[in-house]
Amino acid sequence: MAWTAVGEGILEDCQDAADLLGFPVPCPSLLPGETQDVRCPKVAVAGDASTARHRGCVWGEGFHLVPPMPGGEVTHIVISGGRSRFTDCDGTEFDVVPAGEAEATLYECSELGGLHAYHVLALWDVDGVWYAVSSHVNEDRGVHEEIVSRLVDGVHLVPPR
Repeated sequence: MAWTAVGEGILEDCQDAADLLGFPVPCPSLLPGETQDVRCPKVAVAGDASTARHRGCVWGEGFHLVPPMPGGEVTHIVISGGRSRFTDCDGTEFDVVPAGEAEATLYECSELGGLHAYHVLALWDVDGVWYAVSSHVNEDRGVHEEIVSRLVDGVHLVPPR
């Protein structure tokens, strides 16, 4: 499977999100496939932008990036961060992988997993902020374990300025 470095645009978006949220957000350095310059969606905000809590990859109190996938083995990836353990994965824990200085627990989420339904999900905590990376399982779970492990390995935590 081919992996492509993300463009500078997503790094700017991650920095903007970290500044708005006040905690480091997970920013990918590589994505599977021939991904172009991934960006957070541009969302029009009514009112004072300084108090907006729904802009681009910022949803409420968290960061959620769902990059477009060109098809193939990977159809849906989610990269998230927040001060609460926000994931609704009700899956089974099955392994642990390194996540920087921390360890991420791997889960297989069921159909009740909300945004992470039918995903292999890595979840870890750094200084009170929860991070999650997941990949939709469309056939072989082992392939998605490798994808999630590589995504976790390539995530940079971008701190607020």
